[in-house]
Amino acid sequence: MRQRVVRGAAHAEAFGGEGPGWVPAGRPLPASPQQAGDFGLVWLDEMEAADMIGQALAGAGR
Repeated sequence: MRQRVVRGAAHAEAFGGEGPGWVPAGRPLPASPQQAGDFGLVWLDEMEAADMIGQALAGAGR
């Protein structure tokens, strides 16, 4: 099982433009922002993630 790291055009602009990546199976989820960066991921807390999802959904309805 792999976890997909989704990076669309808006994320590429905001976070550096690297292509899609994968978190290999068996690797634990990051427990800190530092670990997330080491894995090539972006750390988001629940409220930041919910806000990003809300903005994406609101933009999709236009």
